Amino acid sequence: VVKATSALTGQGDILKLPCEVKYVFIKDQKLANKALKFLIKNANRKGVYYALDVETTGFDPRLDQLLTIQIGLAEDYQFIFDYRFLEKDLFIELFSSPCFFIGHNLKFDLSYIYHHFGVIPDKLFDTFLAETIIRGASYSGGRYALDAVVETRLGKQLKLISSDISRASSEKLKERLDKAKKYMQSSFIKTTTEEFDKAQLAYAAQDVSAGTIFAVMFSQFKDLKVPYENTTHSPSTAFIVCKTKEERKEYLKLCPKNINLLPTAKLEFEFLKVVVKMEYNGIGFDLEKHKKVVNQIEKEYHEYREEFLNLLSERYSQKTLFGQAAINPDSHAQVLQAFHEIGLNVSETSATELSRSLREDNLCPYFENLINSLLGFRNMAKLFSSYGTNLSDLVHQKTKKLHPQIKQVLNTGRISVNHPN
Repeated sequence: VVKATSALTGQGDILKLPCEVKYVFIKDQKLANKALKFLIKNANRKGVYYALDVETTGFDPRLDQLLTIQIGLAEDYQFIFDYRFLEKDLFIELFSSPCFFIGHNLKFDLSYIYHHFGVIPDKLFDTFLAETIIRGASYSGGRYALDAVVETRLGKQLKLISSDISRASSEKLKERLDKAKKYMQSSFIKTTTEEFDKAQLAYAAQDVSAGTIFAVMFSQFKDLKVPYENTTHSPSTAFIVCKTKEERKEYLKLCPKNINLLPTAKLEFEFLKVVVKMEYNGIGFDLEKHKKVVNQIEKEYHEYREEFLNLLSERYSQKTLFGQAAINPDSHAQVLQAFHEIGLNVSETSATELSRSLREDNLCPYFENLINSLLGFRNMAKLFSSYGTNLSDLVHQKTKKLHPQIKQVLNTGRISVNHPN
């Protein structure tokens, strides 16, 4: 067992961990079997929680390497398995066990677990999702990174002891601390066959330690169980539905007074397993068909553009040397000015306003054709920008599918999907 409270960074500074770690680093198969059998036996007991984290060479489980698997115990011991040298059979048994696996932003870790072992643990507690549920907020500003949540909830933080006293101002130290954290986070990406140094192992162990992830989970669990009506004093740790007493009074008529966020969290943790599989399985994509569709969209885009400019040039005074209306059809301001000059009095050139004008203003055929050509042009422009060549660039080189990223808990109350949308 290696005990550590700090790690030496690549800059020569000392990164002070938020708690002491006590880890066992394992890359020998015989020792791994012994440790995994102990973990599996313990996992079959009721109410057992293991912390889970992985280190990898990148962000894509199909292309990048799984380096280490960290398992933390509530008794404050951490196992770090060097997966590069180990067999997978007992890991499959461990991740199929009935215990709870807790972690921060587990979606990433589970994507590698699912890829390598074909299973996703049945019982999960994601402190990242829990924090966003409790705060009722969106993903912004890095406030939900594990070190930020540890600092907010526990008052513990990573600290830096500078190797250069002359640079020890608070601003300089913060800058160097941010660089040190980024260095530690990215140091595994550069590691493929090399040995891990003590700083990397200590940094990996702290993410599954009792002093960080377990303490955060217990703190969050209390907040998730507290009824809404008892949490109005603490906006930072409770999702407050109503802003005024009147609104809250009205709300409590509709909802039970003891309603809390625990059922929501359980639902999100269950849905997390679905999200991991959705992202991993991806969406089939026919590149040849897409190319044909994009070519057709591009063709219609140019046709509508030419039609609109040619129609507009019949009455618009400013023309190019080729006799075409001298405006940019992508500019709402220029189009609106041109419309007013030729006698088409609309308040704006949005699709909503132009469609209303077509329905209600009894326009002459010339204006109808002009508006329809502009709407057709803009529709093709939107299709091309949203689903054109950029979409085909996101097709995975190995699976030939799209693998969008899904975010679960947003302040809009729904999921969102990006890369691509």
